[in-house]
Amino acid sequence: MDEQNNLTEQDGLTVPESTNSESDSIVGSEDPIVIPALPEPPKKSAETKGSKLASFLGILILVLGVGALGFFGIRTLLRKNDTIKQAADQKVELEKGRWMEIPVCYAKYFGEIKHSVNFIPTAYEYYYIAVTMDESGYVLFRADKNWLDGRFDADGYALDENGVLVTGYVRKADYKVTNEAKDVVGLTFSGNPELFVDVLATRISVYEIILFALPILALIIFYLISKDVWDLKLDSGIGKAVVAVFTVGGIAYGCFLIHVLALVLL
Repeated sequence: MDEQNNLTEQDGLTVPESTNSESDSIVGSEDPIVIPALPEPPKKSAETKGSKLASFLGILILVLGVGALGFFGIRTLLRKNDTIKQAADQKVELEKGRWMEIPVCYAKYFGEIKHSVNFIPTAYEYYYIAVTMDESGYVLFRADKNWLDGRFDADGYALDENGVLVTGYVRKADYKVTNEAKDVVGLTFSGNPELFVDVLATRISVYEIILFALPILALIIFYLISKDVWDLKLDSGIGKAVVAVFTVGGIAYGCFLIHVLALVLL
């Protein structure tokens, strides 16, 4: 008897036809056997790619911005070595981007600028007008709120007969300060209302360098402790503490950054 190896379909499953004369029965369910198809890997949507791109660009802008702050902070401090020291009988001519030391005999509070975000104060700037020692010119300068105390009397005259030195970095003034200075001073004194001497320049430069250094320090610390934190799992006590510290630190850093930017971006 010739053996045939024909294929037939039985109950949804393809099986070889029996070559025996006797009928062999398959014990089991008569329902067809269905082999499920393997699931396809999830496709990345355009929205997911766009979110990642936006996150990357945001981080890049932040890094470049903070890096620029650090660069300008270091540059400003280095320029302090070339401070222009103005003589008492010399006409004052401010030079933008230079440190200057100017003796003055009279100074008065000029006004303030309040910075805020959604009605929340972020920084205050206090401006003053000072008269030079020869009483022919004036300079605008920015300093602390109580900077005049101990240096000038109630009428605005210097307590030291040799005058008071106004030392700082010369910057471009906000248009509001410039317009107000023109109205207050008028033609009585000569001066440049578009520039001012920033007495706070050293402090602000240090702030800028700190803003640049903190993220680098945070990344180093996170790298050093990340392995131990992941081993302990984030839902552990130490893991939650680390997350809380970095969260609070990030919020504090953001507030500090906004404060400094308000003082820098005039």
